[in-house]
Amino acid sequence: MTPRPLITALVLLTVASAAMAHHSPFLFFDPTSTIEVEGKITKLQWRNPHVVFQLETTDSSGEAAAWTLETHSVSILRRMNLDRDSVSVGDNVKVAGWPSKRGGHELFITNMLMPDGVEIAFDPGAPPRWADEAKGDKSTWMATVDSAAGGSAEGIFHVWSTSLVGGDGNFLYEGYDFPLTAKGQATRSSYDMYSNPILGTCEYKGMPTIMEQPYPMQFAKSHNRILMHMEEGNIVRTFDMTPGASVAGKEPTALGHSIGEWRGDTLVITTTGSSWPYVDMTGVPNSPDALYVERFTPSDDGKTLDYTLTITDPDTFTETPTFSKQWLWVPGAVVEPYDCVPENEN
Repeated sequence: MTPRPLITALVLLTVASAAMAHHSPFLFFDPTSTIEVEGKITKLQWRNPHVVFQLETTDSSGEAAAWTLETHSVSILRRMNLDRDSVSVGDNVKVAGWPSKRGGHELFITNMLMPDGVEIAFDPGAPPRWADEAKGDKSTWMATVDSAAGGSAEGIFHVWSTSLVGGDGNFLYEGYDFPLTAKGQATRSSYDMYSNPILGTCEYKGMPTIMEQPYPMQFAKSHNRILMHMEEGNIVRTFDMTPGASVAGKEPTALGHSIGEWRGDTLVITTTGSSWPYVDMTGVPNSPDALYVERFTPSDDGKTLDYTLTITDPDTFTETPTFSKQWLWVPGAVVEPYDCVPENEN
């Protein structure tokens, strides 16, 4: 039987497959510098893809300034037990966070001090800054094999989560360092991340960029297919497991066309025909003729899932790169509904 969350996702996929443009804050903000700002919350957008506040400040000379404060998505904050009621319009607060790399009054906030003295940590890795402790449960995002222990899992057919512990292996394109051709470098150099229309929108995100998403995902069987349900945008990828299956003659789509096979306990997926123009959120170009080979390998104890993505695309890469990450089995984790609200809507 197909799990209920996956059935819901399949319905949503046929109606409107919108995906948020999740992006790493490290690309747009400077985590090596933390600044503090005080003022009054004048607007609150508690939404995916990112929660956004407007903060009105006044400097020592009486000049007013409006700050845009961004933090993680509702999907991330939900797992930290933070909700819309945590902050209200009209609250006078102090915030700490990372300044925007493009300058201006923009901040990615990690901590917020409320009028009653309660501190909120909006980033799972952020320690308390002003109080002895901070509101915001980080246990889910900072889970380890030991902390998530409990029972046993077999194979890949359950929910897998991303852990932020340790750095390496958490995100697919660690460091965003690619062996690019001259053409690939030129295209990436001309790409403006800040003005890209998919940032802050609910536009469908395709292969291979969708594999950057950090939220839980699950596998399920459906006849001669395997379905991969990803929380971001309620995306469902379909892997055709029919022996000898072919994608010849199929029109390109954002997710491409995927054929799968088992090699021992490893699920190997070959995908072609992606019409999505990017490899990642920094503008590395994706060619229509690119070939992706993915390998999903569960550990012997079923608690981790190793993943590799190999891209063959001579138009973009000087060699055939392989990227990797690891998911963790966290008992009780589910793929939550994903409601994306465009940046220009409340």
